[in-house]
Amino acid sequence: MQDLSTLVRETSSQPDASLRLCKLSNRVEALQEFIDNPVEWVPRDARDALEKKVKHQIWRSQLASHRLLRVIPVLVSLMTGRYSRYGRGLADALADF
Repeated sequence: MQDLSTLVRETSSQPDASLRLCKLSNRVEALQEFIDNPVEWVPRDARDALEKKVKHQIWRSQLASHRLLRVIPVLVSLMTGRYSRYGRGLADALADF
């Protein structure tokens, strides 16, 4: 698996990335920087949860550009609870359609 920071750079450098994807990429970069430079008072399980959130945000930013190709992956992630666990639930899922 690629390093998260590499995936973030690739995602944010895509010329056809929409404003939403750029905002997601900026958020992911900030979270990744926090994960890469942990502070001792943040529990390990909290850092693990942040890393999973970053992976989910990267996954979202790499969804297919054609909306019909997004339906099944988004529905699967919605049904497995990833959108609720790492985002705003149904609102994020609908935004990804």
